[in-house]
Amino acid sequence: MAIDDLNGDGRDEIAFGTGRASLYLIAPTMDDDGRIFQRKLGDDVRGTEIIRDAQGTPLIVTGSASEFVAAFDAVGERRWATAVGGPVRQMTSALVGDHWLIIAALESGDVLALSAEGQVLARGSIDGRPTALTTTVSDEPLILVAADSGVVTAFAVELAR
Repeated sequence: MAIDDLNGDGRDEIAFGTGRASLYLIAPTMDDDGRIFQRKLGDDVRGTEIIRDAQGTPLIVTGSASEFVAAFDAVGERRWATAVGGPVRQMTSALVGDHWLIIAALESGDVLALSAEGQVLARGSIDGRPTALTTTVSDEPLILVAADSGVVTAFAVELAR
């Protein structure tokens, strides 16, 4: 689940995915169900993040068991989809300087850093299936991944500035 003002009206919307293959964007309201859009993604949604592209446009980014990370705009149009080579198990995002990173940890133990345009920037791997994922907050963040093996692995991501 992620919360941000996606349409610029000064009120936050809520984006969330479900285990029933859907991505939703809703406006918190008591008038109706608040649904702005629903998108069927074909498989279990495993992560939902809100980032901004290079022009500052908000994007809803999802990871799924169907081996894709995809981005949608505020009206639900798909902006891009990147095949990541395995089911996404955990996902997060981080603002690094003025660039957003999307971090996806796959069932296989592969860990990918993607740009706001869906380009894979870096790849690493851990021993085991990922059980938790986070990043440190800095201009040179660390990606921290816990595995079911009991090991926590830290990755540094170097980006061209």
